Amino acid sequence: MAQKIIPDRVHPGLAGHLIMAEQLLKAWHARPAVSTVAIDAAHGKMTQSDYAHVADFHAAAPLVWTETDEALPFPFAALLDQDHDKTIALAIRSSDVTDALNQQILRVSGLSAGRYKLTIDDKIVATWSADELAQGVNLAVLDTPMSHQAAEVRDLTIKHIEVHFHRFHTFQAQYQGLDLQHLDDALKSLDTLDDEIVTHQRAAAQPRPHVFQLASAQ
Repeated sequence: MAQKIIPDRVHPGLAGHLIMAEQLLKAWHARPAVSTVAIDAAHGKMTQSDYAHVADFHAAAPLVWTETDEALPFPFAALLDQDHDKTIALAIRSSDVTDALNQQILRVSGLSAGRYKLTIDDKIVATWSADELAQGVNLAVLDTPMSHQAAEVRDLTIKHIEVHFHRFHTFQAQYQGLDLQHLDDALKSLDTLDDEIVTHQRAAAQPRPHVFQLASAQ
């Protein structure tokens, strides 16, 4: 399976690109944290909200708050579940990319013993013990509304890349030596299409508020 990360020993697949991108982002001092939110349930207060805006905090059980993170996680939940390319899951699990770049931490201390269920926008995300929540859980690797938004941005990014690729390889490189009257018009049309996709991409990447609820799972 590892050999498929660089299948022809020259050109990396998506898994190889992921590891290369990690090295670039680390060299550019990209921060590991998407966001970090900490709650002291025993005293009913929010104690930390790094790279996130928290509003409408309800301290009584169940804990409820509205959170708007400044960034999106990498959509690792979807990538780990891909059946057609298991090299991506291998690269994620065999590297430090999650620790280095994809930490969306929720930490809740002071809870009574037991298990607790987190919902975001009324969607069940996961359940954890009070001890696990006190240590902190990483939401970035889970199926959340934020990872769904990130996947939407990723899909638009791929469409942007495809238009760029085909503009050059299918049209510009193939036909630029010919005296074609409408080649420039075709290239300009593709540039306009690309600009439109990028506009959608950037709009899709804008922060969105989400309603969190942490309640007893028993």
